[in-house]
Amino acid sequence: MSASTKLSTAVKALCFLAEDKNSARTSAEISDKIGKNIHLQEIYCSIEDRKAFHLDVQKYSGHHLSIPIQINNFFLDLFAEVQVDIEDKMTKISLQSIIDKLEK
Repeated sequence: MSASTKLSTAVKALCFLAEDKNSARTSAEISDKIGKNIHLQEIYCSIEDRKAFHLDVQKYSGHHLSIPIQINNFFLDLFAEVQVDIEDKMTKISLQSIIDKLEK
């Protein structure tokens, strides 16, 4: 799994918009503009075209390779579950909560 610098950069940009002292825009104002509470998963999906947790395995063919296929399938299923967990976690993290932590 590779870390996404795009996600970090987008969150930094949104935080910067929220803290601009000359024409202050709060995350609530930004959220109001798009009609909902902004959470990390929405930001991630808007800038990435791949899943946050991705396993790239090759599909093997042939009966003599049934164990590698089973192992790949095991990890594909496992990583699919982990992906759901990551998405659920990021959905619970609002942009405002990130800003609040940064201001402490």
